[in-house]
Amino acid sequence: MKSWKSICFPWTEGGFGIKELLSWNRALLLRWLWQIEHSDGLWARWHRVYALNGGNIWNVKTADRFSESFKAFLHSCVQHGKFNLATAYNGLRASGILYNWAKALTHPIIIPAHRVTVSLAAEMKLATSDNIIRKGLILVNRCSLCKNHSETHSHLFFHCSYSTQLWKALLGWMSITRPGMDLQREIRWSQSRRHRRHWKYSWYMSSLTVAINQIWHERNLRIFKGQERPVSILLQTIKYIVGIRMIAHGHGTRLDDLVESVPS
Repeated sequence: MKSWKSICFPWTEGGFGIKELLSWNRALLLRWLWQIEHSDGLWARWHRVYALNGGNIWNVKTADRFSESFKAFLHSCVQHGKFNLATAYNGLRASGILYNWAKALTHPIIIPAHRVTVSLAAEMKLATSDNIIRKGLILVNRCSLCKNHSETHSHLFFHCSYSTQLWKALLGWMSITRPGMDLQREIRWSQSRRHRRHWKYSWYMSSLTVAINQIWHERNLRIFKGQERPVSILLQTIKYIVGIRMIAHGHGTRLDDLVESVPS
């Protein structure tokens, strides 16, 4: 449900952080160009002596192609005497919309596959029934979890009776008394508390992203395999995965009975 161009944006711009190869290749070529001029390596010295006849890249016959703005851009990529490849790449690639909530998805405790699902869910670009209907691929729109309402991102993840029951139990596990909100507001709420208790922020972000992924997985299990899990099993699965992630990042000892038994 996303174009390849948008997938190549950084996470903070709604992408998946995949390098856009044309811009990356150009950035690498710029680094080679800078190294010819400044590196003391054998390859660079050979080019200066034989290819450039003792001159530099700016005064050879083909150098009239290099505009002043190009020279300025090349020099802007140099930081502390070294060519910064990331600066060059970011200056060459196309830019997307900056999402304030998306930075939270770069938290190292989040499982990479879950990061993709949550990002798509936050932008409402998962293949939910309402999105599929807009493409003319199906005619019936019904939530597979509660079987009573139309399936949209908002309903599926937060307003469905199945999801509501799960969020109530999950927030209670984290000692949060408020009801669940929509996904972007949930992420922004967590960001506003990021610097209060770092381990609790990690706990919340892990729980949020694992829960979104599990709800989406449950929805697909019911549609494609005809299998159903009660909320209690889903909750147990979420606690188990979150517990493993917390322990792996050195936070597990702060919570009592964090890791429960693997659900059958």
